[in-house]
Amino acid sequence: MDIVPFTTAAGNNGDGGIGGRQEQEANQYFLHLLQENTQVNLFLNDPRIQSALELRAEQRHRFALDNVYAEANAYIAHLEATADANHRQQLAFVSQSTHLLVGQLHNEVRVLETIARAERQSANELQAQLARAQRESQDERSMAMQFDAHRSELEAAARTLTAENRQHERRFAELRSSIEENHSEMIAFLGSEFEEKLQWEENEYYHRLTSEAQQYDSLVDDLQDRNAELIAEVDSLRTVLSTAESSPPQGGAVPVKVDPSESSKLQPSPPQGGAAGDSCVASDGFGKDPTV
Repeated sequence: MDIVPFTTAAGNNGDGGIGGRQEQEANQYFLHLLQENTQVNLFLNDPRIQSALELRAEQRHRFALDNVYAEANAYIAHLEATADANHRQQLAFVSQSTHLLVGQLHNEVRVLETIARAERQSANELQAQLARAQRESQDERSMAMQFDAHRSELEAAARTLTAENRQHERRFAELRSSIEENHSEMIAFLGSEFEEKLQWEENEYYHRLTSEAQQYDSLVDDLQDRNAELIAEVDSLRTVLSTAESSPPQGGAVPVKVDPSESSKLQPSPPQGGAAGDSCVASDGFGKDPTV
């Protein structure tokens, strides 16, 4: 069988300590056991040697175990004392830490309770909103069903209207073709009527223009004659006035002074009505027509 070297537990294993000496002795013992194990393996077929070696190994093993148990019990007692001290310190630290943590937990619990109340309130509000949304969704679902029924009715009406629209389109095409034919005929008829009316209006306008031109020419001739007579009268009056002013008075006669306002009255006045412009043209241009 295989033997594993022995290693002591952690503790006072310095030079000269109990754990260090025990480890050295145990290692030496296990090395010796390893050598014996090798010899046992060599003489494995010999039952007497095997039984003697097993007995010897069992005695040595029992002795080593007694020493190990004694050292282990002492080391365990030391560890228990150290562990008790450490445990008391840890308990004190844990108690103090526990009190602090409990206080923090109470504060956190109060904060969490406040948050929980707020969350519960928000959850109630959300639940109310959810119920309202469910009612609205049900209403919308019923409305959607009504809309579907109405849509099917509208689709049927649309199909009917589409068929009627096609019939109307055919009728409209027929009416449009007939209207286009009538339109072309009407345009030709109106064109001929318009040409006849235009020719008649042109003849009428030319006749009226000719008569007005003749009246205008006769009026111009009359105004020229009247203007010549008035100019002759004005010249004669001016001659009389000049001779009267230049010659001395005889036989106590008083010289006559003509007021410029009175002399302006002797000027020919323009004719009344629509012939005022014509008389002015005749007096200024001496009977010449400005349009000629």
